[in-house]
Amino acid sequence: MEQIHPPANPQGIVDALRSCIKCGYNIKGLFAEGHCPECGTPVAQSLRGDLLQHAAGDYIKTILTGHSWVLNSILVSIILQIAGAFVGFSVGAAGGTAASREFTALAAFAALAVSVWGLLGYLKLTTPDPQFDGSSQPERARVIVRAVAYAQMGIRGMLAAFSAFSTPSAAMVLVLGGLNALAIVAFAIQFVAMMNYTRWLARRVPDAWIVRRAGMYRWLLPLVAVPGAILLMIGPLIALIMYWNLLDRMRKHLKSIVATGTPAALRGMAG
Repeated sequence: MEQIHPPANPQGIVDALRSCIKCGYNIKGLFAEGHCPECGTPVAQSLRGDLLQHAAGDYIKTILTGHSWVLNSILVSIILQIAGAFVGFSVGAAGGTAASREFTALAAFAALAVSVWGLLGYLKLTTPDPQFDGSSQPERARVIVRAVAYAQMGIRGMLAAFSAFSTPSAAMVLVLGGLNALAIVAFAIQFVAMMNYTRWLARRVPDAWIVRRAGMYRWLLPLVAVPGAILLMIGPLIALIMYWNLLDRMRKHLKSIVATGTPAALRGMAG
């Protein structure tokens, strides 16, 4: 039988100030083997804490799927950008205006498909943990991540539509440039919210390495991406790879919890 921590007194009664993990009800004075009178959650579940390894299996599998979809969509996006740069240069060098326009439209629709994939991933990885009430979760970060994911899909949809069905003009160049700028701003907002949400998940592993990195990346990766784009030309790619590695470390923990019931044994977890 799993040992309850902190333990109840010899009579099996919770003698410390504790809150129900589901509804926040004060469970002091209740029997450790009983249930919360407000929501019916087992008292033992509240005593053992909020570690991810104690969370519902379906919840862990859902956020694992979300992490995988986001990470895979990032990889596909990088591949498409690299391939697009080479193909676009070849088409432009050949002097085919019509072909160049068709390629631009195709690239925009491909980006839209990848953004939808990523959107679904962000929705899954920010699924609320059913064992918590709203006050126990980073609700603001979750809402921002989800809202911006929808906004990005809309922006990508407009980019694809304008690229495919609009006549090239100076005004259209400005519109496309503005939409791309909005996409960058949206990603920046989503990124900060994701780092806050990831820190919350990492504390439930617990993995001090992810907690530290997520906090640092909130300012470091924008610094790498923006000035790096000007000075090194590959700054955004470096920042994206660092972001990918951070989320992949969390995915490793989730995979391990699904397979073994415990997080992965990774270096730096203890701080």
